[in-house]
Amino acid sequence: VSLAAPVAVTIFVTGNQILSGVVNGISADDVEVKYPLRIKVQFHNTGNVIATPQITVEIATQDGTAINHFTSSEFNVKPEKRETILLEWDTTGKEPGDYIANVSVVLGDAIIKQEQLDFAILPTGTLTRSGSLTELIFEGEPGLGILTMIQATFVNTGRIDTKAKFIGDVYHDGTLVDTLQSEELLVAVGNMELLKSYFQPDQPGEYRIEGYVIYEGKRTEEKEISFTIT
Repeated sequence: VSLAAPVAVTIFVTGNQILSGVVNGISADDVEVKYPLRIKVQFHNTGNVIATPQITVEIATQDGTAINHFTSSEFNVKPEKRETILLEWDTTGKEPGDYIANVSVVLGDAIIKQEQLDFAILPTGTLTRSGSLTELIFEGEPGLGILTMIQATFVNTGRIDTKAKFIGDVYHDGTLVDTLQSEELLVAVGNMELLKSYFQPDQPGEYRIEGYVIYEGKRTEEKEISFTIT
């Protein structure tokens, strides 16, 4: 529920310096317990100086009882730029149920946007988890004794942030010689992440890497790449 329509505020600082901005939208999605609530603020700097909006969030239960309050003014937006400002609230230890986030955005001394967001904290396992390994490549030209980066592109197509890790098997002339594993990364809903691992060929021949991504107990389809070391 919106409490105020977007308001463009213009403040003359000094001379030709103009501080001005508008919030085009504020949103948040339902989240599972232990995953962060993400509040997105769409801010447009319509002035000619860097704008630093101050964003205040009050989290409350549906009956209006406040349970948390925080303020952020860490985001600097360049003149004429549109930015999505992301704020997070830790839901660890909170009970599943319906909640309210009251968000206020201040620029200079003026409130330019206030909005009330309804969201739910859900039990673990409620939201759909899905993702895909869209690309598997190596960076640069593999060579004998050269450390080669293997890059797997993972896209989170589910409804909740997901921890993802690439696992790959390395074959040399048809024989399994090594196993690769990337760092596990948290991939936000709708985002893409590059999962990187490394391999150093130690003898000439044909190499093939077969791999997949594991995420929250699931795994993607496999992809493979191959190259020859002379």
